[in-house]
Amino acid sequence: MTHKNILPEVAYRVFVEYGQPVRSPSDYKNEKHKICISCGKGGTKSNPITNGHKTPYGKGIFEFSLSPEFLNSEQNVVRIHRRKGCDVALTTEQIVECLKKTDWYNPPPWVPKEIRDLFGSKYS
Repeated sequence: MTHKNILPEVAYRVFVEYGQPVRSPSDYKNEKHKICISCGKGGTKSNPITNGHKTPYGKGIFEFSLSPEFLNSEQNVVRIHRRKGCDVALTTEQIVECLKKTDWYNPPPWVPKEIRDLFGSKYS
């Protein structure tokens, strides 16, 4: 049995076959903070504060088999400027390091081998 933050294999295969679902703004719940976590400044009309995924949504699903619920949770969604230099998207290597620190993530056998290899021989 997989952890609730990891997609079961059948759900993962559906995403791979049919692609990433379109999300509506109501999918996001982290709107209480009005300051960008990257630069510490508030939003403006030309550069508003919006939600950003630390682990990008598509990358989380297709490369790590992470559930949409986890990817849209407060653990992963933060407030950030929409444009102009502020970015929270982690690299693949940074995502691996973050997931290694959890007590729930072991790369399932259906994620790409290149990703499992980044976690060490124990998971390849």
